[in-house]
Amino acid sequence: MQLKCLNTNMVILDFDGVLFHSHLEVYNVCQSLAEKHSDLRQDVTLRQFLDFRTYLTNAWQFRLLYSNERDLKGWDDLSSVVPDQRDWEFSRNFFSERQELMSSNEWLEGFKPFNIFEMVLPLMNDHPNNIVILSTRNAQSIDKVFRHYGLVFKNIYGQEIFEKYGSKFEASKNLSWLNGERRPICVDDILEHLLPFKGYANCLHADWGYGRSDEHSLSQDEVFLTIKSHLQIK
Repeated sequence: MQLKCLNTNMVILDFDGVLFHSHLEVYNVCQSLAEKHSDLRQDVTLRQFLDFRTYLTNAWQFRLLYSNERDLKGWDDLSSVVPDQRDWEFSRNFFSERQELMSSNEWLEGFKPFNIFEMVLPLMNDHPNNIVILSTRNAQSIDKVFRHYGLVFKNIYGQEIFEKYGSKFEASKNLSWLNGERRPICVDDILEHLLPFKGYANCLHADWGYGRSDEHSLSQDEVFLTIKSHLQIK
């Protein structure tokens, strides 16, 4: 069911890099996929992967790192690269590979919660209609991780909605999350996801996770207290 921003205290939370460490899971998916496709590199180290992850905003971009055919000069402006048919094919294969790996008992070992997850967990239980998860990760995998940690949460919007609307901002706008009486809070570790929300939401840039932090980025404690205060406003 589509959640409308009828309340005035909405919070839009990212998953990867905000609530959970997930780089090992994503790295394992890419490595497993590379083993099955001869056009993909099999020598990408975890260090290279993490450095690249800092600039990434969508799963198809992992092909820029793994492709044997592309010579990527720099990682600081991935947004300038226009995806082609093979990039989108890689993305489809990526999520199919994840689906396969999700059936194994070891899959959940690739996730570790940040401290803020334990902080906001009571808020997610107490305010289920005020909080949404908006992620470029597929919703089913988020739901499985949440359930593993004892959380049953309905408002998860993942890669499927991202593909439909093209960006987190466009998804939020089309789902009427930005039309409330009060600006929602939007939390993300990737600045590129937050920039379009300027003027429409109160953007909180996480200083943890996979993005590049600066003097305006906030700590987990600061973000939690801001969310808590926002939800308490009458």
